[in-house]
Amino acid sequence: MVGVGDTAGKVLMTCGQPSIREVTSSETEGSYRGSTRYRGGGRYTTQGTYSETSENIETWYYNCGRNKFIQILTFKRGVLVDIEDGGYGSGKADWE
Repeated sequence: MVGVGDTAGKVLMTCGQPSIREVTSSETEGSYRGSTRYRGGGRYTTQGTYSETSENIETWYYNCGRNKFIQILTFKRGVLVDIEDGGYGSGKADWE
């Protein structure tokens, strides 16, 4: 039905709304772009800029029904990066 690399939109269209949708963590990455120049006499100067980006990691839980595993989907930047089985679900499946 859905697989790693699919967008959150495709998952919603295919599977519907999850039972639970939560932001589980946030990752921050930084990068520096610059240049170093020799100024003579053994001196160097460095000029540049530093930038950071943060992204939320979302986890969606789908109840697949009684005696079936809950599916746990992890998204980064709106793209599905992991699918795991959780414990057993209960009652009707989310899409019933």
